[in-house]
Amino acid sequence: MELTLSSLLPLAPLGVLAGLLSGIRLIAPRPASDEELLRVHTAAYLAQVRADVAAGRRELSSGDTAIGPESETVARLASGGVLAADVNDEIRHTTLQPPWTP
Repeated sequence: MELTLSSLLPLAPLGVLAGLLSGIRLIAPRPASDEELLRVHTAAYLAQVRADVAAGRRELSSGDTAIGPESETVARLASGGVLAADVNDEIRHTTLQPPWTP
């Protein structure tokens, strides 16, 4: 995935990014593994997310999160992106906003 200014513009109101990009280092996300996700979620939760997405549900069966066909993929990329940024001691702050996919 190539990260460019044009790919970032939909993420923020026009003009907000203008002065910020000079101090930002973009890191391409990678999908988080099951092992990494199991540090914060139970195996049962991951299985339920997979089942809900596969069933075409519009929200998790827990009722607290809207989902769509690509929700698991997007969530893994969002989590993996933070983990990829965290491996460098120079990183002080990470920001992510996974797209809403329903």
